[in-house]
This record gives sequence, structure tokens and C-alpha cells, in this order.
Amino acid sequence: MDLSAPGVFVFLDNLSGPELSPFARKVESLGYGVLWYTEGVGRESLSLGTYLLTQTERIVVGPVVLGSLHPKMIALAASETAGVLTYLTSPEKTAQIRVAIGPRKWLCAAQPVLLERDPGRARPAARAYMSFYLRIPHYATMLATVGYGPKDFADGGSDRLIDAIVAWGPEDAVRARLAAHRAAGADHVCILPLSSDGSLRPDERVLEALAPRR
Repeated sequence: MDLSAPGVFVFLDNLSGPELSPFARKVESLGYGVLWYTEGVGRESLSLGTYLLTQTERIVVGPVVLGSLHPKMIALAASETAGVLTYLTSPEKTAQIRVAIGPRKWLCAAQPVLLERDPGRARPAARAYMSFYLRIPHYATMLATVGYGPKDFADGGSDRLIDAIVAWGPEDAVRARLAAHRAAGADHVCILPLSSDGSLRPDERVLEALAPRR
């Protein structure tokens, strides 16, 4: 399986049923190679994947990897699946995981993206996205391994933490972040296109701006 082209990671529950097929076809037409989606809530995962594959021609629906952040889960992913999908991590954590799993397993890095130059709009939207995760202890534990502490997790997240996790700004700044994950050892980077209004509905402007087939 070729994971060299960037992918797209989305919360598909924020799209209505009639919107799913056009969205998947657009992702494919823009040249993205993989469509990733969450499976913990909402639509039944395997049925959704089957439907999306019938609506597209070439795109892959997320391969069998394990979302892993901590050593035991990373080891399990490396031994029992094709590799690791990271989430809410920086390129520094990507580098740590590459060392842990070795050179042969897939390492897929999810990168949240906001095409917003104004920090007064970008950071509040990023905090709205991150607020749920910062209340979950294992994310804080994971982020502590790359230098973040209690002050970074308070009040919705410090600017330093927000800027490290969510790539925001002009297109060239976002592309530099994606490249940093590849340089750190990721085989594949998937873009999570956040909206500047703070919702989890995918911002298709992000996908258009960063499309492999522009």
C-alpha cells in the first residue's frame, strides 16, 4: 500500500448522510491517498468504510494501524498491526515513536490544521478542538514526554502547547509542519482540517490549499 501521498482525517459525524459521498469524492479528486475517520462514536465504522469505498475509485480508507501514544500500546501496534497512527502530537513525538517501532513499521501522523493567520482567531479555535483532550489524563502524560507540564495544560492550553499541536497560519507555515513530521520519521501525514469557527466540521479550504493535485 502506498502511503506516500498525504491523507485526510475527519470527524465524519459532522457531515450529513447526503454529504458523505461528495466529500469523499472531493478528497480523492484533490489527490489525497487515504481517508481516515474516527470510529468511537456515531456511524458504524465498517459499514461507513464500505460505503465510502463504493463511492470512490482509488482512495484508501485508513489501513489497519493502532492509535498509540504510550509505550505499551506503541509496542502492541508494532507487534500486531501494520503500525501506529499518532494523534495530538508534535513532530518531536513522531520522532520518539519512530525510534520505538523501528524503521519497518508504518508511522502515520495526524496533524490538525487551521488556515488562519490571525492568532486571535486561530488559537481560540485550536483550544476549542483541544479542550476535550486536555481533560483526559493520558494525553497530558504523553505530552509531558516532549516537555509540556501542568502550566501548559491549564486554562485550555498554553499558547506554546496550542501552537505545537495545531498548525495554523499561512499555507507555507502549515506545509513546513507537515514536512517536519516526515523528517521526524512519518511515512504518511494526514491532515485534520479544522474550521476557524471552532466547530469540527471539516474546512474544505484547507484541503484545497494543501491538495497534492493543485
